[in-house]
Amino acid sequence: MLILVAERVPDGTTLLQGQGYLVSEYPQTAEVLQTRKPRALTLADPDLDAAEASVLRTHGFGSLVMLPLLLQGEVWGLVEAYRYDVRAFTDADIHTAVEISSVD
Repeated sequence: MLILVAERVPDGTTLLQGQGYLVSEYPQTAEVLQTRKPRALTLADPDLDAAEASVLRTHGFGSLVMLPLLLQGEVWGLVEAYRYDVRAFTDADIHTAVEISSVD
């Protein structure tokens, strides 16, 4: 289960919906946690899982990058960054996200 612990969003908004998410219901999220490899998604992706698409639509986003939160090489959680528009995150974006989400 994933539970939102921290968020950085524009004033007056939140991603907090008062519940956790069962990882088993989000296969692309589960894949990120299992493989420890980041994954970028957009609403335009033909292979986008319906559950992941639902989260994007619910919050009004068009794209997402997910990566494992690593602490000394162990998975402790999930980091997500969203975009409002349907524009894929670049390899450079993903590299930057990996660099700032890993704690040695």
